[in-house]
This record gives sequence, structure tokens and C-alpha cells, in this order.
Amino acid sequence: MAMRTEMRLNAAIAEDISRNKSVLVERRDAQRFMCRGAASIWHPGFKYFVRGTVTNVSLSGCYVEVMTPLDVRDKIALILNINETEVRTAAEVRTSRPGVGMGLKFVDMKETTRSSIRALISRLANYGTGPIEVEVWGYDGNVAV
Repeated sequence: MAMRTEMRLNAAIAEDISRNKSVLVERRDAQRFMCRGAASIWHPGFKYFVRGTVTNVSLSGCYVEVMTPLDVRDKIALILNINETEVRTAAEVRTSRPGVGMGLKFVDMKETTRSSIRALISRLANYGTGPIEVEVWGYDGNVAV
């Protein structure tokens, strides 16, 4: 499933580039680290948590694979379980791709939560996957994520 999701994400990025015909710029304010973990998402109005898979995390947010993502700017409660670390925080949906997932930005984080994420990032940096290198060019058929 991860390979199909990655292919859909790359196709969606290529489609965005071809539509805009502009050079994309990395907008994240913190370096991302690949990971694999569980996400429990609660949105006001939901009766139950929605489950997803965390595929990368940074000090400022994460990406969650979920078939039916929420709308951009939706506010949620989020529980992440990555490498035996549980993080509970509020987040805002920043990107949403149906059938693929959503990019989340952490908001209103307590210092203890921020410390937990720092420790997780440190472990991922030293013993995990390392940072994700992102390169995006103007549309010429080449998109690398």
C-alpha cells in the first residue's frame, strides 16, 4: 500500500506542477524524518477517532496517510504512536489529498509535548531513517520526493 500511496502522491504533485507551471519551494519550517507509526485523529463532530499511518514527522508537523482526509484548515486532536513514543497534541490540516492523506501542522503544543517530539526526532536522526531530502523542480516531467 505504501508504494501505491507514494505513486499517487507523486502523480498528484506532478499534476499540481503542470497546472501551475511554477517552481515549487519547500515551505516547511522544520526538517522531516521518515517514520512509520499510528495516528488517531479526532475532529469535533466525530463520534470516534479516525485511524491513519504517520509516514514522516518534524518538529512542526507530520504527514498521515488516510483514505478520507479532512479539509484544509480543520482543527483536530491528534495522538501519534511512533517508535514507542506517544505524542498528544492539537493540529491543523495544511494539505489534503483524497485517497492519499493529509499534512498536519502541530498547534498549541505544550513544552512537554515539544520535548517528546524533539527526543523522537533525535532518535530518528541518529538511529532511524535520517532526514528526508526533498527536491522539486519546475515541471519538466521530473519530480523527486
